[in-house]
Amino acid sequence: MGSIGTNQMNEEQKFKVGDRVIKDKGDYVFFGTVVSAFRKITPGEFGCVNQPMEGPWRYVAQNRDGILHIFSDAQIRMVTHEEMMR
Repeated sequence: MGSIGTNQMNEEQKFKVGDRVIKDKGDYVFFGTVVSAFRKITPGEFGCVNQPMEGPWRYVAQNRDGILHIFSDAQIRMVTHEEMMR
């Protein structure tokens, strides 16, 4: 089961609520704080849910402007101490 809105981590989960993260690959950079972590629902036949909360992890990060963005663990990484000081 996912850990929506908590700072508890499960075995496969890479980030927890409160972690400072950055998305720095691609067209834009996004600094934020993880505010929610959940597993993507695995769709079944006819759009029904076969095995809820067993898909890949997703993380909702919020930046200073209050913008929320959903990321996969491959898109973000932890912010280093040096990056936090900027």
